[in-house]
Amino acid sequence: MFPVKECFDECIDIHRKGFEEINQKPENVVGYINDLIDARYRNKCYGINWLLYSLGKNCSKPDLSRISSYVKIHREDKILVAGISHEKHRKERDCLNPDYVINQIPNPERLVIGGFHQSSCVDKVAEASYKRGVETFVDEDTTELFFPKMCQEKIPLERKNWS
Repeated sequence: MFPVKECFDECIDIHRKGFEEINQKPENVVGYINDLIDARYRNKCYGINWLLYSLGKNCSKPDLSRISSYVKIHREDKILVAGISHEKHRKERDCLNPDYVINQIPNPERLVIGGFHQSSCVDKVAEASYKRGVETFVDEDTTELFFPKMCQEKIPLERKNWS
């Protein structure tokens, strides 16, 4: 959810000192999130969906200009729209409608959700999905928690235990 420049830049700035302490350039560390997504999901035939803010007042069009250069979106991945623009979200503190997002995924059997920000949008979509009876997990390693974890130790590509 929301692989946008501003979120990545903000997290990099917050954790820049931590990256320096492990003698890594933030750019090198942040690219590892693509490896996590590939190993945990893409290579296991999960469909990858990216949620983007909507383009201005046109709620049905994604704002592709905000995608972070750190994220590798593949041709077969699906782009979902939030139904809210980045500007409206920032100015009015308006949040996305989780049902609007989930309705863009036809008949999900299982959802694994990551992105920014876990305590708000990610958890709201996960809760709405779970209430629909969909097996739902939040992969914290692919949320903003990725950044402090990578400052301490490399996150394993394979996740052995899910809870």
